[in-house]
Amino acid sequence: MRWIADNTGRLARRPYYEDREMDLECEVVLREFMAGRRSEVGFPIETDDLTILIEQYADLDSMADLSHEGLDVEGVTIFGHRPLVRISERLWDPRRENRLRTTLTHELGHVVFHNALWVERRNQMQFDFAVSPLESQCHRESMVGSRSVDWMEWQAGYACGAFLMPYSALHELVSSLRRGRSDVISSTFVPALVEATRERFRVSEEAAQVRLAILGYGVEGQANPDFFPGT
Repeated sequence: MRWIADNTGRLARRPYYEDREMDLECEVVLREFMAGRRSEVGFPIETDDLTILIEQYADLDSMADLSHEGLDVEGVTIFGHRPLVRISERLWDPRRENRLRTTLTHELGHVVFHNALWVERRNQMQFDFAVSPLESQCHRESMVGSRSVDWMEWQAGYACGAFLMPYSALHELVSSLRRGRSDVISSTFVPALVEATRERFRVSEEAAQVRLAILGYGVEGQANPDFFPGT
């Protein structure tokens, strides 16, 4: 990680992470948490485990009425010494479980990667969070990693994919799927890879596609060999 100027004006400087650095950090957070709950990390990560993981870092209002924030706002993180994560009550419909899981992990990304920045800003500026809290409102289209959004939403979106589909587990899945197949360089492999990822990690097709594309699993189903040493 290195520090660069924040062109949004929210902070004097902001952290710049290589994708690989974010993947490593998310895996550490996830595996340390799961080590205290299971003998091994299994996938998919259960939704209940995701809520408990958030509660390790923040207060969680999992059934929040966010209707006044706008119809497309499904999660809000209010930064502070003990941040507050609010998740729209609308997402607890079983038909929206994938969206719920991406929202939970997106907000977790804000807490893990961004909360300390706002606490530092408060300490420097004597900012009163109780009077005017600093928060991140997360809209549906920014959940899984669109590069068209600003740096905070991009990082939280990347963390969303990294928490739900950790690199090492995804790399293992791709390797096992490629093994013994003769169509890994054909167009039939990519749909099979997306479907296997969706089922293995209990995510939407869109989230699986975005995560695989970001990690470089393209037409040939082959990731960048330099992305992680030793893989």
